[in-house]
Amino acid sequence: MRMNEGILTLIVGVGAILWIGCGPSMGAGAARHLSDVITADEIAREPIINTAFQAVERLRPQWLATRKARALVYWDNVRQGGIESLRAIAASNVAEIRFIDSHEATTRFGTGHTNGAILVTSKGQ
Repeated sequence: MRMNEGILTLIVGVGAILWIGCGPSMGAGAARHLSDVITADEIAREPIINTAFQAVERLRPQWLATRKARALVYWDNVRQGGIESLRAIAASNVAEIRFIDSHEATTRFGTGHTNGAILVTSKGQ
């Protein structure tokens, strides 16, 4: 009887460690992914957002802090300039705004993206 209790305790302990160890990492990865994207639905839920810049300012202010604030902006894969160019893009035309890191931006668009890139996709694309 004592051996069965030890095996049961071992199985329960290993199961608890696996459950705790796997759970948070999956949730953290999903939260990080969502923080890199602003959807048209998110923009529509916010009152008085007229430009893509205002969408970023209100929904992902961390993109305007530190190095990300110097990211290059692309509108339907056409380079627009710096972050200020988001002010010329109407929020009503935006399907998605996505931040990509410097590695992905360099792979996709070439050199000169040390601060990453902000990709704006129009509703027509």
